[in-house]
Amino acid sequence: MNPILIGTIAALCWGTLDFLAGQTSRAIGSVRTTAAVTIAGLVLLSAWLAAARGFPDLTSNELWLPAVAGAGYALATMCLFAAISFRNKPQQHLNRPQ
Repeated sequence: MNPILIGTIAALCWGTLDFLAGQTSRAIGSVRTTAAVTIAGLVLLSAWLAAARGFPDLTSNELWLPAVAGAGYALATMCLFAAISFRNKPQQHLNRPQ
C-alpha cells in the first residue's frame, strides 16, 4: 500500500477525531467524551483482534505494562479533550489613561 495514502487517511481520521471530540467535550465534558472514545476503541479493536485471532498470550505477570500504558493513554486523551474543548475568547483589554 502507498505510505502517502495511509498517512493521509491517518491524518484525516485524527483531525476528524479532534474536531468531533472538541465539540462533544464542550457539550458533555471531557471525562465522558474520553470514556466514550476509549470504550468505542476497545470494542472495535477487540472485535478486530477476535476476527483475526490475534489476541496475544499474556501471563498475569505481563499484564501490568498494557494496563499502565492504557491508563496513561486515557489520561493523556482526557487532557487533550479538555484542552480542545475551550473556546477562544477575545481578550478584553483595560483602557487605562496614561
